[in-house]
Amino acid sequence: MLAEAVTIKTSLGIKADKYHGNGVGENDILIMAAAKVLGVELISNENRQTTEPVVMAKRKIPSVCRLPKVAVVCIDFLDYIKGFGQVFQ
Repeated sequence: MLAEAVTIKTSLGIKADKYHGNGVGENDILIMAAAKVLGVELISNENRQTTEPVVMAKRKIPSVCRLPKVAVVCIDFLDYIKGFGQVFQ
């Protein structure tokens, strides 16, 4: 998982621990790496970025998950609940 996290971090152009305040952080990268290695969906309620930031380090979790090198399915919590087909009253 750590090797995968390093790959994600490198693909975002993050050097040392210079994360961008508007993008993912170290914990986010570790979570995405774990989802990729384990082959599971990631649930995130972070806002979707309709326009991908030019600066890779400014990308949020859903945007990073869509990168070809990451390729992790990322859904929000409501979509996760809807996937069970349950109706709450």
